[in-house]
Amino acid sequence: MTRESTLKRTPLYAVHQAAGSKLVDFSGWEMPLQYQRASDEVKAVRTAAGLTDVSHLGRIEVRGPRAKEFLDVVTSNDVAALKTGQAHYSFVLNPDGGILDDIVIYRAEPLLYIVCCNASNSEKLVRWFGKHGGDASFVEDVTMRDALIALQGPSSFLILQTFVDFDLKKLALYHIRRTTIMGEKTWLSRTGYTGERGYEIWMPAAKAAELWDGLMEAGEFNGLVPAGLSARDLLRLEMGFPLYGHELNERTTPVEAGLLRGVSFKKGEFVGRSALEAQTAAAPSRALIGFEMLSVEQGIPREGYSIHSNGSTIGEVTSGNLSPTLRKPIGMGYVSARYSKPGMEVWIDIRGKAGLANIVTMPFYRKASR
Repeated sequence: MTRESTLKRTPLYAVHQAAGSKLVDFSGWEMPLQYQRASDEVKAVRTAAGLTDVSHLGRIEVRGPRAKEFLDVVTSNDVAALKTGQAHYSFVLNPDGGILDDIVIYRAEPLLYIVCCNASNSEKLVRWFGKHGGDASFVEDVTMRDALIALQGPSSFLILQTFVDFDLKKLALYHIRRTTIMGEKTWLSRTGYTGERGYEIWMPAAKAAELWDGLMEAGEFNGLVPAGLSARDLLRLEMGFPLYGHELNERTTPVEAGLLRGVSFKKGEFVGRSALEAQTAAAPSRALIGFEMLSVEQGIPREGYSIHSNGSTIGEVTSGNLSPTLRKPIGMGYVSARYSKPGMEVWIDIRGKAGLANIVTMPFYRKASR
């Protein structure tokens, strides 16, 4: 059995094949890397709209009278504060405060919560939830049930409005609602990973290709293009959004990553709380930074490249690339906390040559329309 034959495929696999996309293995899924130049796809999302298949993202339903209290123990943000239709960013932590995954929790109905997680982590989270009392009677992995389609960019509102029977202006950022699209009951959320105004549509698998084609046809005169995972990664990097397996892992905490917006110390006990409180009180020894190279000629920073200051190694790059929007090399990485202030200069070892970079405040790209 070949590696290719064991890869999972989304309900839109045939669509991507027909479009001539470059398909690659991404966390065990055969996914479209790009349809045209990734920089052109990024430009379309920033100026018009892009359509991305994100069906590989895990979706776990937690339902019933125990759901709220359970999730408040196994996740870091304040689930009890969520009103029906709201969503928030959060973490699943181990007892040491390490990040098992960063997630978005939607309170879709009064007794239904949907945990959206990274592609490689859904099975891990289901097992973790099970260890903490989340048995199959109210926790279910529903990843394969629906396609998840992200429509992102300034024109996304105009394109999608013709498909729904309500005023899209009433769907606020980080909210979700039930609606009907093409005769199918779907969840529609105002979320995304690009920094632009955008929506994510949870479409029954059998109708996913029809919706994709319909959106592409409707968006033809609004500059809509299909966008692959390369563009999605560039878009999230320009916003300084972390990616699990790069900026986040089980040895990294939200304190070090500067992501305490996903943590609430106002609620009761949750897994990892004590470790985060102790680290916050003592101040972390390292911090996540964003940096911009002074010129393209110095090279492109990549994951694993070392970061230096005053002749000493102070950290390592976690993500880096040439930003199509800013037209300069940018990156993120962890460094010793005392070298993490914006305005400081650091050196990136790029294939044996030192490239000068400035530490900057993220996001790198600041003209996004939300």
